[in-house]
Amino acid sequence: MTTIILSRFDKSARCYTFNDAYAACVRASDRCHGIGAHMDGLIRQIQLYPDEPRGWSFASWSRGTNISSNFKEAYAIVLEYPLDAFERLRANAALLDWTCIWITTETKTRNTITLAIPLNKPVNHKQYARLASVIAFKLDEYDMEPGCIAAHHIVNVHATSIAVVEHGSRGVLDPVLFIKMTEREYQNQTARKFEGSAPTKPSMPVPTTTVMVADDLFSWPESEAERIKRELAEIEAKLGVVR
Repeated sequence: MTTIILSRFDKSARCYTFNDAYAACVRASDRCHGIGAHMDGLIRQIQLYPDEPRGWSFASWSRGTNISSNFKEAYAIVLEYPLDAFERLRANAALLDWTCIWITTETKTRNTITLAIPLNKPVNHKQYARLASVIAFKLDEYDMEPGCIAAHHIVNVHATSIAVVEHGSRGVLDPVLFIKMTEREYQNQTARKFEGSAPTKPSMPVPTTTVMVADDLFSWPESEAERIKRELAEIEAKLGVVR
């Protein structure tokens, strides 16, 4: 059974402060509670007691704030995106086919969706940064919440958050193997680009020449209606459409 740790943080205006941590299994068994049940219980606690800690991290920490020196090791890669990216993210995550956790979260300015990919062994902050970067490239989704590539990133749940565990057929991600398999990918590239907006596609050039339509005596500039009719006829001819 793969163990995962969920740490909770209290949030102030300036920082996150460690509160407590819960150990669970990624998949529930007779001997181990599943992480899904733990997350559901912690969200219910927020509904009953509004002052409950709302900052979540799937890592182990020393007591104190979420600074790098207090970080111990990460048990999942955690990437946060705008909520409206969920369908695209889910489709791309399905191609990776690892077990993953979806959580509806929030920031100061927007509703977000957090994807946590559990690991079958914990990693240090450098390994985390490499894994998070490669997965961000494979998900290929922009407007990612700043700071996700760092292991000390904290996500915020709320009273109506939903947390769901989806088990992929490839099981839980092996971080050491995945780093080895992807060591030659995305060299000299930074996943920080996904924190920005998607690049705009160049617009198609507008033809500068005027198509002329011949009648019995003269050639005239092609009208918009004539252009549409001509292009439809060309498409129909290529498709073999007979009218």
